[in-house]
Amino acid sequence: MASLPDSQLSALASNIEDISGRVTQLAEELAGAHASESASILYEVERTLDMAKRTVDRARRSLPG
Repeated sequence: MASLPDSQLSALASNIEDISGRVTQLAEELAGAHASESASILYEVERTLDMAKRTVDRARRSLPG
């Protein structure tokens, strides 16, 4: 059975991934609507969220047990 911190970190990583996907979708829509500055900013947000997910995954892997 997974520990509570493991489950919480897994859920957090999943939520970050979902949000990142939504940000990407919006950035693509804005890029298509010729709002390139806003799209660029959102792509930066996407990269930051991807880095956050990797960090959460690393924290999960480092749990004892």
